[in-house]
Amino acid sequence: MGYKVFGGCSNLESANYPVNWVNSPSGNGSNSYEYGNVFSGCPKLTEIEIPEGVKAIAPHSFANLTTLTSVTLPSSLTEIGAYAFAGATGLTEVTLPSNTKTIRDYAFADCAGLKDIYIPDSTTDIRKAVFENCPQLTIHCSYYSMATIYAIENNIPFEQIGTYTDSAETVLDRSDTSYYGDFGSATANGYVAMTVRYNIKDTWKSAVSDLNVKLVLPSNGELDESTLKVDGELCQNYNLKDRTLTIPVSGTSGIIRFSIKAQSQSAARSYAILNYKKNRNSNQEIIGVLNESINLFTIDAPDVVSKPTVNVSGMANAGGTVTLLVDEKEQQTVQVSKAGLWSAVLTLENPSNYETYKIKALCTQADGTTETRTAAVTYNEGEPSIESFKMYYNEHDKIKSYDLTKTDGVTPLVYYLPKSKFDYELTFENPDQIKTLYVTSTRNNQTKYLEATYDPEKNAFVTDGYFDESDHNYVPGVISYEYNKKVPEVKMGQDVDWEALQKGLPEGAENDITVRKNTATDYDATIDLSKFGEDLKDVGLDVTISVFDENNSSSMGTWKGLIDEANKDMGYLIPGYDDNKYICNLDYSDKGTWYMLVKDVTGNKYIGFMLDTATENAGNLDQYWTLSQISSHLSTINKGASMLYQNYQIEKDMDELRKDVLASGGHYSDQELKEKLKAVDNLESDQKMFMIMTAMIPLVVAGGAMGAGPVIALTAILGTITAASSLFWDIRKADIKGEKFKLRFVVDPSGYVFDLSTGERIEDVTVTAYWIPYDESDDFWNKTPSPSEYGTKWNAGEYNQYNPLQTNADGKYAWDVPEGWWRVKYEKEGYETTWSDWMTVPPLRTEVNIGMVSQTKPSVEHSWDNGTVVIAATCTSTGIISYECTDCHITRTEVLPVNPDAHSWDNGNVTKEATCTEEGIRTFTCVNCRQTRTEKLPAKGHGETEVRGKKAATCAREGYTGDTYCKTCGTRLSGGETIAKTEHTWGEWEKTSDATVFAAQKEKRICKICQTTEERDNGNPLTSKMTLTASSLKMKIKQTTKAFQISGMESGDYVASVVSGNSKLLKVSSYTKDGAVTLKAQKKTGKTKLTVTLAGGAVKTVNVTIQKGTVKTTKISGVPKKITLKKGKKQTLAPILAPITTQQKVTYTTSNKKVCTVTKGGVITAKKKGTAKVTVRSGSKKVIITVKVW
Repeated sequence: MGYKVFGGCSNLESANYPVNWVNSPSGNGSNSYEYGNVFSGCPKLTEIEIPEGVKAIAPHSFANLTTLTSVTLPSSLTEIGAYAFAGATGLTEVTLPSNTKTIRDYAFADCAGLKDIYIPDSTTDIRKAVFENCPQLTIHCSYYSMATIYAIENNIPFEQIGTYTDSAETVLDRSDTSYYGDFGSATANGYVAMTVRYNIKDTWKSAVSDLNVKLVLPSNGELDESTLKVDGELCQNYNLKDRTLTIPVSGTSGIIRFSIKAQSQSAARSYAILNYKKNRNSNQEIIGVLNESINLFTIDAPDVVSKPTVNVSGMANAGGTVTLLVDEKEQQTVQVSKAGLWSAVLTLENPSNYETYKIKALCTQADGTTETRTAAVTYNEGEPSIESFKMYYNEHDKIKSYDLTKTDGVTPLVYYLPKSKFDYELTFENPDQIKTLYVTSTRNNQTKYLEATYDPEKNAFVTDGYFDESDHNYVPGVISYEYNKKVPEVKMGQDVDWEALQKGLPEGAENDITVRKNTATDYDATIDLSKFGEDLKDVGLDVTISVFDENNSSSMGTWKGLIDEANKDMGYLIPGYDDNKYICNLDYSDKGTWYMLVKDVTGNKYIGFMLDTATENAGNLDQYWTLSQISSHLSTINKGASMLYQNYQIEKDMDELRKDVLASGGHYSDQELKEKLKAVDNLESDQKMFMIMTAMIPLVVAGGAMGAGPVIALTAILGTITAASSLFWDIRKADIKGEKFKLRFVVDPSGYVFDLSTGERIEDVTVTAYWIPYDESDDFWNKTPSPSEYGTKWNAGEYNQYNPLQTNADGKYAWDVPEGWWRVKYEKEGYETTWSDWMTVPPLRTEVNIGMVSQTKPSVEHSWDNGTVVIAATCTSTGIISYECTDCHITRTEVLPVNPDAHSWDNGNVTKEATCTEEGIRTFTCVNCRQTRTEKLPAKGHGETEVRGKKAATCAREGYTGDTYCKTCGTRLSGGETIAKTEHTWGEWEKTSDATVFAAQKEKRICKICQTTEERDNGNPLTSKMTLTASSLKMKIKQTTKAFQISGMESGDYVASVVSGNSKLLKVSSYTKDGAVTLKAQKKTGKTKLTVTLAGGAVKTVNVTIQKGTVKTTKISGVPKKITLKKGKKQTLAPILAPITTQQKVTYTTSNKKVCTVTKGGVITAKKKGTAKVTVRSGSKKVIITVKVW
């Protein structure tokens, strides 16, 4: 398609995407938006659905289509072309199908409104500047995907979706491979300790070579190069360019450690990749990804509390203060620890059930500005309330435990061991309210869940398992809990606590109801919404409730469409309190009028509920409120709805629900995912109806409305929205989040203590830290304290830590300390007191390993034997030799140095195959140091020959006799000759498509030999034309009609627009491409024109008169003057009334019922021989038919 081929088509509302769409460049052919822009300037084109079968979106297809808000992509899609959606500023969310492989240059550039894009693992080719100038974008992808790498390299926020599935072809052993950052230490000194671990699977150790680890460091961090170590040795062989750090490694497993200095408050995004060769092919695998936030100011609070106190906590500027407010009323100011942590207990004054309170935290930053963080807490008496939260873990057969609710302001210290299993035990007040409970761990902006089950003997919820069953080396993060409450069943017509719902509404609102009708079967009123806020002071709602049956009611016409759906069992099936079943159908197609119809499945009774905005008038259309807008406004006021949300676990946040659905997309096919997202859209519509009904129906009841109607209506929408919410309970683990608890899981401790003579680690050593604080003087770091200086004992409580500490079973100890000079004192009974040397922080200190001298010495020297090699030294590693005392048989060990000649050669791989003329090479590799040696393989000589490249001549190409090659080595021995090509042999012309209003009839013919095709047009396009059911219309004010129809269109043509000349007189409610039109007269009288335009160009105008009086019948036609029937036979009359909008009904009468009868539907039945007159009447017009029966 050419440049801007549809540009400026202001009425274009839809477009069908061709399977083989290719765009042509503009005149200058530049590589910019001027290469397509097919739909730029089409303001009504807001949605695009690309059909199945399309594999690639052509470049520039939707560039600069700023009104595009939604695009649906097919599962067949594999490629998105360059600039395809560039400049589509209205797009907010895009989901790529699971087969998408390539996104080309600038595909989504300048999409300023794009917030979320979901990219599958299959997308491995993401080109240049795909998301340039997309400031709001977050990429949702698997952490082990190329989309994650692209996001980090381009500093784009990303979130984890899906899970990693290992493959036999991958070389990394995931159980011993990780990338971890200890971001808890950043609050004390600004440094973050980073650890990279990798381990090659045993099956691939001998097949990999040329290993290096590539890291892209966080953009807000600076590498401290003095801390970079590989397997404990200071690394000097590395390359650092901008953010990219590349480290060659020799072993098939290893540990890399380094520190970074956090420069600012922002997201810390980083990745580590292992590059390697496997069977001479270059490969790479992701070791791990970091997606942490270095937040200097946060607030955490539980979602729901059952007591008038709330535990809040967070992070802020070290040593500063945080001022806390509840519902804008200042309550207290708290001190921030020097570790940057704060906490407080707030009081809710005279709380009411289901009331939501806004908690605000204010903190003054270093530049003098004040930042704000907020949290929302809902009060509900009887809600589960945490009493204890105990964590248990095993440390070398010793059970360690913490109660996370009782830490006295000190961050618990957990020395993490690989494959550690943590068990949790939680007790609650009101535990019977909990349906499901999960203990959660949040790290890397990713939450993992561990389900807890209720143990009646312990009266507690307990866990048994790992946060990540596929990765037992997972290091937990912030610990919390989430739960779902038991949801009561909704039954149609059940008792409703009207008083509780009415209390949640503005005082006096029940007095603003104007009732027009209030009987046992019909209720009609207008509710003035002024009490609901200043913005709604001129807004009203018309509320209509009808109780009727199919056989006898004037309401049938109003509800016919929904009745048809109910009879097809389309809608929500809801049980009733009387054991009956009900079907609830909802219609939101009109922004100003919403309908709900409830059918008793076992009978023929219906209850209809209609909401209509009462603000529309001819003089002030600018103030028209849609029902959706009214619902949104009520959501901030209607406390009754909040109560029902809480009790019935109804989904509230639709944006978060969509994200959760998309995050779980790896479990669904593309079609299933679309259906889930459609269900979210339906739930959002139901939620808006629910919000209005829970506000309006209690007011109707307060005003003394009809009997069962309001109860049925309210329980119907409650049952509907509860059923819709339950569809997503398998996706969202839990709905209510509890308090957060921060622990420090120590991966790399400050050091350990051991016995200097035996080498054994020493437990329960008292270690005390002393320091000289950094004073910012120029020569501070040059003045090394003398050994006789001891400094000041560090007050660790100011940093939420303990000093002194006791070493654990591994002799380990750990602190996060601020900048300064440090030394540590070590004390234990039976050992000489020992002091470390003075050391600086920074850098981070993780290997301060101290040996202590035992005060108990052997009375006789040992007699050692010549020793036994326990572990032999190799070309890359030290060994161990063990000596045994020949007297007491105690043992000691020594380290054997590396032996550079002790290689372990593998069986060798052929690295160069021998050919007919050249020798080959077999290469042997040391499995330890990867050093190689080679042996030669003899040449083979030429063998059997073969002809290659032989081609028969056709009409499309020349032929070739072929070249002669050595079959063994592939050497070309002689060339062939060219054969001239033949002429085409054409078949008959065949029609490929009929003529339409847009194109002439198409024909093609095919060469019988080469299948080349030739196409041509036969004739001209059809002329656009149409037939209307009337050339003029009369309508009564507020009348709606579907009688006006459009037909007689030529092939390919369709209705492009139906436009009223004056929307204050006549509105076009809807029209379809095939000519079905719905018109609605407004509240004013007058004349206007209705213009019908076809896509093919035909235009017709209809004169329309809007009058106050009833539209009367002026003519009856379409019936015969005489009918002859055999006795017992029937004939149906089909009179045509003019005008087509007449409001006068047709009636039928017979002059002699013994000869023939006629029904109200116009069916004549012959009874006996004779003649009778049948009169067809509408208003003052009639037609008489003579019926003869024989």
